[in-house]
Amino acid sequence: MNNRILTKEHVVGEKTYRLKKIDARSAMWLFTFLGGKSNGGSIISGLGACTKSEFDEVTGLVLKPILCLDHGSDGQFEIPIMAANGNIVDENLMDAGNLMALTSEAIVFNLDPFLSGRE
Repeated sequence: MNNRILTKEHVVGEKTYRLKKIDARSAMWLFTFLGGKSNGGSIISGLGACTKSEFDEVTGLVLKPILCLDHGSDGQFEIPIMAANGNIVDENLMDAGNLMALTSEAIVFNLDPFLSGRE
């Protein structure tokens, strides 16, 4: 049995983030939705064809489960990057380049089974 990898650590800027997979049904929707929007280009290019509300839905879906790993003197803490209202609260992600890098990585991480032909 091939166990599905459900988390991954990824560094953006000076911080490390723990990416978590979304549920399989949402990942399937995301793949078909962005694939349809990509017009034969990369899956990530599908974001550029989204309306603002579609963009917010897609990015909220993949960013909500991500946690910033804070290594303090008392150990490692997981800190959400988004507030309950959907606003980004991680200062490192106030930089658009950092936010795009993390968002792209989260999308590819969640869609990897579809893109690589595995699972």
